[in-house]
Amino acid sequence: MAHCVENNLISKHQHGFIRKKGCLTNLLEARDILTEAMHQGYSADIIYTDFAKAFDKVPHKRLLHKLKAYGIHKKLLLWIKMWLKDRKQRVVLGEHVSEWKNVTSGVPQGSVLGPLLFILFINDLPDSIVHKIMLYADDSKIIGIIKLASDNTTLQADIDNAVTWSNTWLMHFNIDKCKVMHAGRPNKVYHMTTLWKPLMACATLLQLQLLNVTLEFSYQTI
Repeated sequence: MAHCVENNLISKHQHGFIRKKGCLTNLLEARDILTEAMHQGYSADIIYTDFAKAFDKVPHKRLLHKLKAYGIHKKLLLWIKMWLKDRKQRVVLGEHVSEWKNVTSGVPQGSVLGPLLFILFINDLPDSIVHKIMLYADDSKIIGIIKLASDNTTLQADIDNAVTWSNTWLMHFNIDKCKVMHAGRPNKVYHMTTLWKPLMACATLLQLQLLNVTLEFSYQTI
């Protein structure tokens, strides 16, 4: 972590597992962006994305490639490679025990190093996004302030770019859990798609769910 901090490697959009950041900073930043947009009379579309089994799907070879690009070399890189290599897992349920299976992807959950490796792996995702993106570990949302009709097109392009990134790095989205929330009185709902599948809109309540925290905009109409 010291190497990442000293060299300013971790994206400023990441709030998870970062000193002086967390759930609260993620929530407050989103609130400020949306409140300002509402005060100016604009609407907003918030795209929620969900990685499918995020921590279990990080491909080891691609992870090591990124770590090398971030300046992690020689003994440390080799140590991480060996730490990830030859892992096995099985399921125990009462007296029933499954066979051992090789673990060929993922970062060990419950470890100190696992979360850092994960956020470094998705660290360049924001580089593909034009609108505001906020990350909290494996949770991400893209906030598009809609001033003109063309902003919807740009936001759709961001979704497409995020999908392209996920396919390139083998971190696929769980499309059924990706959603959009249309917020603001003048919001003319634009139907966003992911992999040609329409994004489901959040329930039409005056609420915004962020990291299991409910944020209410009493003056907002969906």
